[in-house]
Amino acid sequence: MRSPADEPLPQGAKHDLIDRLKDSLRREAIALREGMPPDVRAAWSEALRERITTLRCWKDARTVGLFAAIRGEVDLLPLVQTAVARGKRAVFPRVDRAGRTLVFFGVHSAGDLVPGAFGVPEPPADPARTVAAADIDLLLVPGVAFDARGGRLGFGGGFYDRLLGAAGRAADAGVLALGAVFERQILPEVPMAPSDRRVDALVTESRSLWCDGRDSRDRIL
Repeated sequence: MRSPADEPLPQGAKHDLIDRLKDSLRREAIALREGMPPDVRAAWSEALRERITTLRCWKDARTVGLFAAIRGEVDLLPLVQTAVARGKRAVFPRVDRAGRTLVFFGVHSAGDLVPGAFGVPEPPADPARTVAAADIDLLLVPGVAFDARGGRLGFGGGFYDRLLGAAGRAADAGVLALGAVFERQILPEVPMAPSDRRVDALVTESRSLWCDGRDSRDRIL
């Protein structure tokens, strides 16, 4: 006879448990990241940027999706100048509150960014600079924490999950979703809900890896 402990959780209870686990991990991971000494964060960000620029996926990309750091995230802004100098198009996301989606716009420099939703610097909503997500070759994805299988924990808004789950999903459209994170942000496992989406690969200040187990030297890493 099965004991009550052996009974599977109802779907609603399972989702509640995942949400509680996420909230706990999110608080711990953000506190750990924000507690990093500024000089260490700057040094690791520089090392991570340098590693990105050695990747074949960066060298081959014509359009690169970047993000502006908040709350101790990796600082990718110097990559704008690097990308533009190499003839690439640098794009950043802007929150569409009505549609609860991310819309990308090209920038010429990091100075083009303006204060935006949730305190995140965003590009101006210039229709002439709009870039479809499916036209991005390499998408750098932020996160509070990741695991080696590509599981991602964000701030809880679901914007990147909806982006990665849409028609412009990396594997479907040739867009590579690359989590840009500090090594200490990689956990043994990130709890995943059905609506959560994984990234294709990760890059840290010390390594790059495919999240499906492929050799990191394969094709673009």
